Amino acid sequence: MNTYDVFVEVVKQKSFSGAAKKLHRSPSAISKQIGLLEQKLNVKLVDRTTRSLAVTEAGQTYYKRCLDISARMQEAEAELKDLSDEACGTINITWPPMTSFSKATKVLSDFTYKYPKIHVNLSVDSSILNLTDDNIDIAFRSGALPDSQMIATTLFSMQPIFCATPGAISHFGFPETVDDLAKFPMITQNNIEIQKKARALHPDFKDIIMLEHHTTNDLVTNLELMKQGMGTTVVFKHMIEKELEKGSLVQVIPSVDIPSVPVHLLYQNLSYMPKKIRYFIDFFKAAFKVENS
Repeated sequence: MNTYDVFVEVVKQKSFSGAAKKLHRSPSAISKQIGLLEQKLNVKLVDRTTRSLAVTEAGQTYYKRCLDISARMQEAEAELKDLSDEACGTINITWPPMTSFSKATKVLSDFTYKYPKIHVNLSVDSSILNLTDDNIDIAFRSGALPDSQMIATTLFSMQPIFCATPGAISHFGFPETVDDLAKFPMITQNNIEIQKKARALHPDFKDIIMLEHHTTNDLVTNLELMKQGMGTTVVFKHMIEKELEKGSLVQVIPSVDIPSVPVHLLYQNLSYMPKKIRYFIDFFKAAFKVENS
């Protein structure tokens, strides 16, 4: 592995041992390679005096250059590989937990059937990963997007609803309004950013005091606790359609209009788009009937 990629991994992992594990090398080999690089450049790139490795100002400057070189080399290698007739390789994807319950899983499975030599590495994560720093090819994001240089395509929308079990409703009453909902036991996300997004969906939600309700850090856990009758929670309708049809779950505050949440497919604006990524994007656009732009 070239020195540029080694240095990039050291900065990302913030340690020689972390980089060594990632690159399947020994920490001493990584340390030696960085030391030789510093001798060659006659500049200190990392500070080894602290318990956790720190990158110097010169190191930060060099890191940005290395990222650019690494990206260009990856593009060049991808372009050469794409000279073959069949698309192959791994696509690194990230999406939030609720996407795992959507049509996206079926589309992803169909994609792997059509392109058996393309493999997916999927990270299911509520946090926002950086496509460049975390080596992500495709990201699925929900809600409003911040301004960025990424290319975004809206695939579909998800409808948030509050629901509860018939047993919980029998015990606590049926919430008709947001005021009623605030008095009903609730299971919410303890992630502040997710709470902000939820409150932004409807102006009256801001009056609900989260400290007076149960919280977890996982949407799927919220759903399971709600199914046990612990209270109500907000989920996306596509996650519980079968339960709603059977009547094992009931939508509450049905008269409150909660806006749907768009789901976007994001990818980097590369000078050369690898064939495997082009095929993935086109496949998902076709599956969700999104016109190519």
